[in-house]
Amino acid sequence: MKNFKKLFAVLIFFIILSTTTFAHTFDVHVVADGKVLLMGEENGQVNFSRDVGFISSDRTFVPLRLIGESLKCDVNYDPSSKDINISDGISTNVKMNVNSKDFTVNGSKKSMDVNPILYNDRTYVPVRYIGEAFNREVKWDSANKTCHIGKGINYKNQDLSKYKKLDFSKYGFYLYVDEKYDQLIEASFESIIPGGIDFFEKSLHQKNGSGIISTVYLFNKPSTDTKDVNIYYENGKNLILMDHSSSLVSYKGNELVKYTKARDAFKDFIIVPSENHFKEFSLDKFKENKVANTKNKNVKTQGDYNIYTFGNPKVNVKVPNEIVNNLIIKNFPDRIEFYEASNHKDNNLEGWVLSVIQYNEKDFADFDVYDFVDKIYQKNGNIVTAIQGPRDVTYDFNNPKKTKLYKEMDKKLREGIIIEVAK
Repeated sequence: MKNFKKLFAVLIFFIILSTTTFAHTFDVHVVADGKVLLMGEENGQVNFSRDVGFISSDRTFVPLRLIGESLKCDVNYDPSSKDINISDGISTNVKMNVNSKDFTVNGSKKSMDVNPILYNDRTYVPVRYIGEAFNREVKWDSANKTCHIGKGINYKNQDLSKYKKLDFSKYGFYLYVDEKYDQLIEASFESIIPGGIDFFEKSLHQKNGSGIISTVYLFNKPSTDTKDVNIYYENGKNLILMDHSSSLVSYKGNELVKYTKARDAFKDFIIVPSENHFKEFSLDKFKENKVANTKNKNVKTQGDYNIYTFGNPKVNVKVPNEIVNNLIIKNFPDRIEFYEASNHKDNNLEGWVLSVIQYNEKDFADFDVYDFVDKIYQKNGNIVTAIQGPRDVTYDFNNPKKTKLYKEMDKKLREGIIIEVAK
């Protein structure tokens, strides 16, 4: 009987051990392309926690959908096969499986030292392998238990020789500006944050000291405010852009117009870390992936057209070669998006001209379909192929040149595009 009690106690011990071994502690912050990530929706509730990741086997794991979508990717997970697919719709496609350390990047086989993890009905992936697959530098800040993926620099491979370089290297950065800076912006070295630089709308600041737009400063921790941008991290130093644009609610009339114009101009300026504070940083190393249509396996050339393919049934979208170089084209499993290149920035909807999409009409049974599509092109049963366009202005209407380029592209694309749907 005593032996039985001992055996029972040992069994209970191992049961407890096994349950605690697989309980993960969420205490890791993740900053992706400058923005701190929030856990998001969980069990039908919005979770505003910044503790989105955990460490297992010396690797940082984050929710699959959270990291994928933060990198502007489409994410698909098949619960039956446990297959994972992450695609940026441009040049990179990553495939993983929860039960395997092997994965592929654009079909090229690679291996990890850990598996993805299925935990509490969510899929978690090792963030370093995801970041590096999408050409993002990955850094670990052990003091703050923060993983940095990419950088929050509005650079985009631009020719900086076209900009005027302002030297704020004492404060950790250079600011590349155009002619709007002298017209609209004024800097103050008496910052609300010690050691920072405040940037103001010029006339409001000179009038009464108001009009603050942004503060750029160095700190030993990343900003966890979702409005701020963590521009760059290196060896315990964070270069941070603090956003004050919520203060525009206090302006009205002409003051609001002036403030908004200055704020929008400042967004186009480029903040670059200075070498005296960030010795490892180099613009030569920081190159964003250009949209290269020839790299997309779903693109073919035929005569005077580039042909983009997606969907099931298969959709061929033919685009005249003469306009392709002035478009940003993103290819996803259920759609192709077209952006006018001069207006598009920051991987959002700016410059969006139109999309060719495919959807199941059952999913939108309660909606007026014309609330979100311009034209239904073809129906195959419940599967609809349609053209979708913006419901609001997506070009820079304050810039006559960009406005003209957008409107010309909109006309050429809508007149020149050919859509073919397989039966």
